[in-house]
Amino acid sequence: MVNVLLHPEDTPLYAVEARTIALTGVGMAALRLALNHWAVDEDASSVVAILFSLFLAPIGVYGLYIFYGEGLPLNVIIAPFHTTLSESDAVARKWGPFFSATLGGGNIFNGYIAYELGWELAVYGFSNLTNLYHHTVFLLLSGLFCLSATYAYLGVAFMIMEISTIPLKIRRLTFRKDFSKAHPLLKKVYGWSTLLFAATFVVTRIAHLALTTFLFLGWVGSGALDGHSPGPTTDKVVALLLVGAFLLQCFWFSLILRKCLPKGKRKKDGKKFN
Repeated sequence: MVNVLLHPEDTPLYAVEARTIALTGVGMAALRLALNHWAVDEDASSVVAILFSLFLAPIGVYGLYIFYGEGLPLNVIIAPFHTTLSESDAVARKWGPFFSATLGGGNIFNGYIAYELGWELAVYGFSNLTNLYHHTVFLLLSGLFCLSATYAYLGVAFMIMEISTIPLKIRRLTFRKDFSKAHPLLKKVYGWSTLLFAATFVVTRIAHLALTTFLFLGWVGSGALDGHSPGPTTDKVVALLLVGAFLLQCFWFSLILRKCLPKGKRKKDGKKFN
């Protein structure tokens, strides 16, 4: 269905997806490489991430608006994907463009994560195992989401997490070791971006991801997805990876909380938390 709506010339869906992933990944890497001529690599990475998030997050917000606007019933999440649709079909007219945009956004997300993982390995190796875990789990999940339209709700739930990336990267760009030598506005932007990052992180990566994980585990456990997905094995793999992704967000949230504590209280086993 999505293939027909996206490419009526009968281009195979896997070819469309592979092309989207490759163009996105190469484009992001080329932009970061170009920015490295004017900025350090972490700042270049932040600029690329902000541009990417400004594009992807609205797709996720719109997707959730559609899903929640319909009350999130399973017949909305599942049935439209598995109905035999024609150009004149009312369901196709209502849901087709939305699901096509969601799939396109999902593969752009795949391309971005693939670029991030490739760059991390090529430049930094295995120095940051947490980042490698994050990129690997998210790439596997996003790739699986794009296998079946039944996983679209999970896909847009992941897209809105990029909202928190924007203030996080602005925080990175405005950070200075000595703010007394910087413009006063820079410190204010840093402070506000820190607060916005913490707030959006809690909403999108803790609260909403917890809800999404809870709902999906319930659907898998009740057999509601049977016949509407690649199969129960794939559903269970997605569920396992989803739990892993949520636990990683909880781990990062614990680091955020520790950073908020006074320095004298950041001790664990006689060592300060950094």
